[in-house]
Amino acid sequence: MEICFVRFRNAAILFGAGLLLNSCQPPPYEIIAQLENGNVVLHARYSGLIFGKPFGWDDHRLTFVQLSISKDDKIVWQIEAIRGKTPNCPIDLSFPVIYGKQRCDYRTTVQPENLVKNGVYTIIADAEMRENGEGSFAITSTGGIRVLRM
Repeated sequence: MEICFVRFRNAAILFGAGLLLNSCQPPPYEIIAQLENGNVVLHARYSGLIFGKPFGWDDHRLTFVQLSISKDDKIVWQIEAIRGKTPNCPIDLSFPVIYGKQRCDYRTTVQPENLVKNGVYTIIADAEMRENGEGSFAITSTGGIRVLRM
């Protein structure tokens, strides 16, 4: 009877440790849309494990290999990193990103659609083997941007 209890206890400890380690994954970084000089610009910020970072960007520290923006489960713009060196193009797979603007280190896989007023958009950045980024924003009826929390 005691042997069964010890085995059960050990199994419970291992199971609990597995759950704890799984929950210690870093949160996805936050992607925040802003209107700058008439362009929708996407910036990145670490979310923090407990408290969100109140100001500043982590643009050059956070990279991605694919970025998608969707509305109503339809991708309205998508870019993917070009593997290997591109002539006359410094490799920079980081933020900020200007909506719809072609960058020499990425290829456009879904051409940008016009963003519509009162539309709600979801941003997903795939960093491959690192933490991913996500965000959401709405275009207001006046043409501004409202950041929505995920």
